[in-house]
Amino acid sequence: MDETIIATYCLCDDLLKAICHQEAPQCQMTDAEVMTTALTAALFFRGNHESARAMLKQHGYMPHMLGKSRFSRRLHHLKETFVLLFNLGVDFSWGRAGIAAKMRYAFGLPRQGFQRRPMPDAMPSRQHTPR
Repeated sequence: MDETIIATYCLCDDLLKAICHQEAPQCQMTDAEVMTTALTAALFFRGNHESARAMLKQHGYMPHMLGKSRFSRRLHHLKETFVLLFNLGVDFSWGRAGIAAKMRYAFGLPRQGFQRRPMPDAMPSRQHTPR
Protein backbone atom coordinates (compact mmCIF):
# COMPACT_ATOMS: atom_id res chain seq x y z
CA MET A 1 0.00 0.00 0.00
CA ASP A 2 2.83 2.41 0.87
CA GLU A 3 4.57 1.88 -2.46
CA THR A 4 1.33 2.38 -4.38
CA ILE A 5 0.54 5.67 -2.63
CA ILE A 6 4.06 6.98 -3.18
CA ALA A 7 4.10 5.87 -6.82
CA THR A 8 0.70 7.49 -7.38
CA TYR A 9 1.94 10.77 -5.93
CA CYS A 10 5.10 10.69 -8.07
CA LEU A 11 3.07 9.95 -11.20
CA CYS A 12 0.61 12.77 -10.53
CA ASP A 13 3.38 15.23 -9.67
CA ASP A 14 5.33 14.32 -12.82
CA LEU A 15 2.22 14.71 -14.97
CA LEU A 16 1.49 18.15 -13.55
CA LYS A 17 5.09 19.24 -14.10
CA ALA A 18 5.02 17.88 -17.67
CA ILE A 19 1.98 19.97 -18.58
CA CYS A 20 3.43 23.07 -16.82
CA HIS A 21 0.55 23.16 -14.36
CA GLN A 22 0.53 26.30 -12.18
CA GLU A 23 -0.77 26.25 -8.62
CA ALA A 24 -1.79 29.11 -6.39
CA PRO A 25 1.09 30.06 -4.07
CA GLN A 26 -1.16 30.16 -0.98
CA CYS A 27 -2.54 26.62 -1.34
CA GLN A 28 -2.08 24.33 1.67
CA MET A 29 -2.04 21.14 -0.38
CA THR A 30 -0.62 20.60 -3.86
CA ASP A 31 -2.78 19.42 -6.74
CA ALA A 32 -0.68 16.24 -6.91
CA GLU A 33 -1.64 15.53 -3.30
CA VAL A 34 -5.32 16.13 -4.09
CA MET A 35 -5.11 13.75 -7.05
CA THR A 36 -3.27 11.16 -4.96
CA THR A 37 -5.95 11.32 -2.29
CA ALA A 38 -8.69 10.72 -4.88
CA LEU A 39 -6.82 7.83 -6.47
CA THR A 40 -6.06 6.32 -3.05
CA ALA A 41 -9.77 6.48 -2.26
CA ALA A 42 -10.54 4.63 -5.49
CA LEU A 43 -7.81 2.03 -4.98
CA PHE A 44 -8.21 1.18 -1.32
CA PHE A 45 -11.44 2.68 0.04
CA ARG A 46 -14.05 1.92 -2.65
CA GLY A 47 -14.17 5.58 -3.65
CA ASN A 48 -14.75 6.90 -0.13
CA HIS A 49 -12.79 10.17 -0.10
CA GLU A 50 -13.42 10.81 3.59
CA SER A 51 -11.76 7.54 4.62
CA ALA A 52 -8.81 8.17 2.31
CA ARG A 53 -8.41 11.71 3.64
CA ALA A 54 -8.42 10.47 7.24
CA MET A 55 -5.92 7.66 6.59
CA LEU A 56 -3.48 9.82 4.62
CA LYS A 57 -3.52 12.49 7.32
CA GLN A 58 -3.30 10.02 10.22
CA HIS A 59 -0.33 8.14 8.72
CA GLY A 60 1.53 11.36 7.90
CA TYR A 61 1.43 11.12 4.11
CA MET A 62 -0.26 14.52 3.89
CA PRO A 63 -0.09 16.44 7.16
CA HIS A 64 -1.91 19.50 5.76
CA MET A 65 -5.05 17.72 4.54
CA LEU A 66 -7.86 19.95 3.32
CA GLY A 67 -11.33 19.92 4.82
CA LYS A 68 -14.09 17.92 3.14
CA SER A 69 -15.62 20.85 1.27
CA ARG A 70 -12.35 22.41 0.09
CA PHE A 71 -11.04 19.00 -0.98
CA SER A 72 -14.18 18.40 -3.03
CA ARG A 73 -13.87 21.79 -4.75
CA ARG A 74 -10.21 21.26 -5.55
CA LEU A 75 -10.91 17.76 -6.85
CA HIS A 76 -13.63 18.94 -9.22
CA HIS A 77 -11.31 21.73 -10.37
CA LEU A 78 -8.85 18.99 -11.46
CA LYS A 79 -11.38 17.08 -13.57
CA GLU A 80 -9.71 18.04 -16.86
CA THR A 81 -6.34 16.91 -15.50
CA PHE A 82 -7.81 13.48 -14.73
CA VAL A 83 -9.21 13.33 -18.28
CA LEU A 84 -5.75 14.08 -19.61
CA LEU A 85 -4.25 11.43 -17.35
CA PHE A 86 -6.60 8.74 -18.63
CA ASN A 87 -6.24 9.82 -22.24
CA LEU A 88 -2.50 9.33 -21.91
CA GLY A 89 -3.28 5.72 -21.18
CA VAL A 90 -1.89 5.67 -17.66
CA ASP A 91 -2.66 2.37 -15.99
CA PHE A 92 -3.33 2.69 -12.27
CA SER A 93 -4.07 -0.99 -11.83
CA TRP A 94 -0.86 -2.09 -10.07
CA GLY A 95 -2.47 -5.46 -9.61
CA ARG A 96 -6.03 -4.15 -9.27
CA ALA A 97 -7.99 -4.55 -12.48
CA GLY A 98 -10.30 -1.84 -13.68
CA ILE A 99 -9.19 1.15 -11.58
CA ALA A 100 -9.18 3.40 -14.63
CA ALA A 101 -12.78 2.40 -15.32
CA LYS A 102 -13.69 3.06 -11.68
CA MET A 103 -12.14 6.52 -11.80
CA ARG A 104 -13.90 7.35 -15.08
CA TYR A 105 -17.17 6.27 -13.48
CA ALA A 106 -16.48 8.26 -10.29
CA PHE A 107 -15.83 11.43 -12.27
CA GLY A 108 -18.61 10.85 -14.81
CA LEU A 109 -16.17 10.67 -17.71
CA PRO A 110 -17.21 9.21 -21.06
CA ARG A 111 -16.02 5.80 -22.15
CA GLN A 112 -14.96 6.95 -25.61
CA GLY A 113 -11.38 6.17 -26.49
CA PHE A 114 -11.39 3.16 -24.21
CA GLN A 115 -12.70 0.58 -26.65
CA ARG A 116 -11.73 -3.03 -26.18
CA ARG A 117 -9.75 -4.55 -29.01
CA PRO A 118 -11.36 -7.57 -30.63
CA MET A 119 -9.72 -10.85 -29.75
CA PRO A 120 -8.04 -12.64 -32.63
CA ASP A 121 -9.53 -15.98 -33.54
CA ALA A 122 -7.64 -18.70 -31.74
CA MET A 123 -8.89 -21.36 -34.10
CA PRO A 124 -9.50 -20.81 -37.79
CA SER A 125 -13.17 -21.01 -38.61
CA ARG A 126 -14.30 -24.37 -39.91
CA GLN A 127 -17.03 -24.80 -42.39
CA HIS A 128 -19.56 -27.38 -41.35
CA THR A 129 -20.19 -29.96 -44.05
CA PRO A 130 -23.24 -32.16 -43.65
CA ARG A 131 -22.71 -35.91 -43.90
